[in-house]
Amino acid sequence: MFSSSFSRAPSLGAVVVYLACYSVALVFLGTTGGDDAWLDPLVSFGILGVIFPLLAFFLTRAVRPAQSPSAAPAAPAIVIYLAVFALGVLGYGFTAIHAWIKAEPALSLTLLVIKLITMVVLPALIVGWLAGGVRRWLATSWHTQWLWLPLIGIGIAMLAFQAVFGRGLTTLNALHLPLTTLLWTAPVCFLWLLFEVGITEEFLFRVALQTSLADRLRSPIAGVLVGALLFGLAHAPGLYLRGSAGEEGMDGPVTIGWAIAYSIAVISPSGIFVRHIVRRVVGTHAQPGADRRIACAHRSAAESRAVHPDLVAGVRFYLR
Repeated sequence: MFSSSFSRAPSLGAVVVYLACYSVALVFLGTTGGDDAWLDPLVSFGILGVIFPLLAFFLTRAVRPAQSPSAAPAAPAIVIYLAVFALGVLGYGFTAIHAWIKAEPALSLTLLVIKLITMVVLPALIVGWLAGGVRRWLATSWHTQWLWLPLIGIGIAMLAFQAVFGRGLTTLNALHLPLTTLLWTAPVCFLWLLFEVGITEEFLFRVALQTSLADRLRSPIAGVLVGALLFGLAHAPGLYLRGSAGEEGMDGPVTIGWAIAYSIAVISPSGIFVRHIVRRVVGTHAQPGADRRIACAHRSAAESRAVHPDLVAGVRFYLR
């Protein structure tokens, strides 16, 4: 249960804002695209924005996460940082790096280092400065035995989703890799993706953004929806500047309007799903003035078994 200090008004407001933005984006894609331009957004929203969050809710009913101190003071700075990061790093920065470095693995390693700095180190410094230290509000108490059910259940659901709608199995089939190669390359790729996207994206968008927004807006639901919307919009500069529409099945030149609409209608629903899981497992932060003794009791009881929340969040993220 959420703290009684959490208001329903921000939750309802976030629902209205998200649905309004999604509707405008969907209409834009439908009127400017082809006959099936509505299909991908509706499938994405239906499965990732509705069905999978309900599955996550069902599978995490037994999880009882702890509370921890508020990260609300960091919210404005994190939102500003995200805007600068989306345009300067994901947009112009990565576009310049792709043009400058062509060879692998130099390109991937360079991108990984930049992501770790800009998506983990710098946000951690901001939160640590404004919210009294990262470790102070990252520490959480989990009954880890209850995590296996959502981990396995959601993992199977995401693998099935990728098998039907994704390109992974098609790509593997086209490569004609022997089983012996797959047995060692699959775990290596999993570990690489865990760091390259899982930890980096989950730290910036969950630890720094979603947590601080939920505390600032006094609503975990508002934190999920606003965080998912900003998560989608952060991808728009890269889609536009690098002309990534071909990878997303779009014909013709990329416009800034298409990039924004696509990032909201297709990408942001996955943010709802992932951030809903983390909210259910990691829980909420105590609001300013709330009873701090609850959080202190949880932390003192969990000192010997505290687990970093975003590592497991990254693992669950990459089961899709």
